[in-house]
Formats: sequence, structure tokens, C-alpha cells
Amino acid sequence: MFLISGTESECCGCGACVEVCPTNCISFAENNETFLFPKIDLSKCVSCKKCENVCPFNKPRENKITPKSIFFGVHKNKETVFKSSSGGAFSSVGKILLKDGYTVCGVKWNGLKVVNSFADNEKDFEKFRKSKYILSDTNRCFSKIKNMLSQGEKVLFVSTPCQVEALKNFLTKPSENLFTIDLVCHGGPGQKLFDIYIEETEKTHKNKIKEYSFRNKEPLKGRINTRSAKITFENGKEIITDAKKDPFLRAYYSRLFFRKSCLKCPFANLNRPGDITLGDGWGAEKTDNRLNPETGVSLIIINSDKGEKLLERIYKEGNMELFPISESEATAGNSALLHPTPRHRNREKFFENLKKGFYPSIKKYSKSPFFKRLYTKATRIIRKK
Repeated sequence: MFLISGTESECCGCGACVEVCPTNCISFAENNETFLFPKIDLSKCVSCKKCENVCPFNKPRENKITPKSIFFGVHKNKETVFKSSSGGAFSSVGKILLKDGYTVCGVKWNGLKVVNSFADNEKDFEKFRKSKYILSDTNRCFSKIKNMLSQGEKVLFVSTPCQVEALKNFLTKPSENLFTIDLVCHGGPGQKLFDIYIEETEKTHKNKIKEYSFRNKEPLKGRINTRSAKITFENGKEIITDAKKDPFLRAYYSRLFFRKSCLKCPFANLNRPGDITLGDGWGAEKTDNRLNPETGVSLIIINSDKGEKLLERIYKEGNMELFPISESEATAGNSALLHPTPRHRNREKFFENLKKGFYPSIKKYSKSPFFKRLYTKATRIIRKK
């Protein structure tokens, strides 16, 4: 645990320790890589060990979970699929639980900040759609959820596996009124890095950015590019960019600037903390040639009895096409279900050079080794065949 060892790879920045502290002696401070880490005011600490018990990197997983069933899935409504990063499974699950009276805690854009928030209606729920490749501000949501559950309310919590585990630790005991979804996650950068990128992009275009959307599905050069983003400026100008042209996307997909904990993630396997796991159905076309991951296919992993009951509801609603698959088919296109993201060889050099500018640092350090690039390109060509 970071608060004891000082080892930065042992902290995911979830903020559960800050939130659980009864004396408010823990606060966040920025390190030299712009990531937030907790620090303790020892004059206020009463050694209650609540911070140790809540930490998702400190408390061992109590049970070994194996998937009950796994599927590729596509929502039958094409507009829903278009507005989703993958195949629309999150929309299907979320709307079922909203009908059942659940409040959803998910991740949304607040301007150009990524934060955890709540929704009890479909309009607000839709703000949780689409990937946000930035580590979110949990926004003291754990306390709010605990209070809601204590009053008999039902909550759906969807986030990264480390945040799902942190919530479960924060609650100390299971709740029948809590449903959790963890997302297949490769890791990510912090908000400060994205802020720096936005500032430099605005200077380059001499215009303020109003909106940013990852995983844009509008065709780029005649086809959908899954490594793209749409940038909307305040003057109405819109740009669809991709990992070849945009420095933030290039750095994200080369895994250059991830938090250290992401590179040693204890959840990068099939022992998942959520009732269900959602991700991208990469490689789905090999299972069934009607499936196209570029237009959108979801990976759905059922982990618990609650998850199985929800699966029955999905079948009953009839708005998803589901394709049962094996563990090997699920992991073939999702390395984050097998092992953590490898450390980029230039990671430390990038952060050391960051003070000279985000754009030039990305240009200098984001390239992967030649043979890795060659292997990646060859693999993509083989997949298309």
C-alpha cells in the first residue's frame, strides 16, 4: 500500500482512503508525473487503519471468481450502437436497471473533466456512454453510495475494476441493492495530462475546445477508425482525428503515459470484481462473420448470481443479439484479461521531458520499437483477412 510503502505502483488514485478517513488527515498531492497521490497529516492520524482496509491494492481478493458465461453482444438498435463505444451492452443493462429503480453511478464529461456522477433517468444516463480514456475523479461517490444503500436505495456502479473493488471495500459488507459493472481497462493517464494536451491544442488551433469525444464512429477516410476522436471548438469547428495525427491518442494507444499502478494491475485477469464485466468484442468477426468490431461489438462476462439474473432480463428484453463464446475467444482480443499493460520503454523519459511541452514530448518518445510496430501492423493485416 502506497501510504505505508511509498511505492507509487501500489496506488491507483481512487481516493477511497481520502474519503474513508474519519479525521480528514489524508489529502491528495500531485507528484512529478502530474498524478495525484494521497498524503497523511500524521498529527491528525489515529491509526484506525481504515485507509489500509479500503485500498484495492492492499486488501487481497477474498474469493477467486471464474466467469459463469461469456458473450459477444450487439444491440439491435443501430443508433444505440452508433452512440456507444462498443456494441451497446452498457445501454441495455443500464436501462433495464433504471426501470427497476436503480440509480446509476457512472463516469461522464463535466466540461473537459472526467468525473464520477449519478443518474436516475435515461437522459442523464446517456452521458455515461462512450469511453473516456482518462482516470476519473471519483468525486467522493463512495460515501454517497453507502448512504443511498443504507436508506434502501438501489445503485448500479460502473467503473474501472480498481474503483469497483475500492467501493466494495469501502462498504465493508455486500449489499443486495448494489449491482457492479467493471470495465476491461488497459490503464490510463491522469486528468492533468489531458489538461496540458487541451491547452496546447487550443494554442495550436487558436480556439477554445468545447467538447471532446473518444472512439468517434463517424467515418474517417471512408471507414470507421476505432482509434479516433472528435474535437468540437467553441467557434463551431469540428475535427475528427486519429492516433496517427493526434498526440494524445498516439500516446494513449502506445501506452506511453499510464499511471504506474496500471502497469502492475492486479485486476488484469478473469478474476473480476464486478457482477458483470463489459469491454470491446475484439476478434468477434472470427466467431461470427456477421460481427464487426469496428462498428461495435460488446464483450459481456457474467461473474455472479446477480449477473446471471440480469442476463435473463437481457434475453427477456430481446434488444441484444448474444453470441456465447469461450474464455480463449474473450482473451484473444483483450490482453488486459490476461496481464497488465507492459511499461513503455520511454515512459520515464516522456515525463522527464514533459516540461518542454506535451506535443514535442509525444513526438519524441511515443514510438514503439521497430519490430513491435512491424508485428502490430502484420497482426492487423492478418485479422482483416
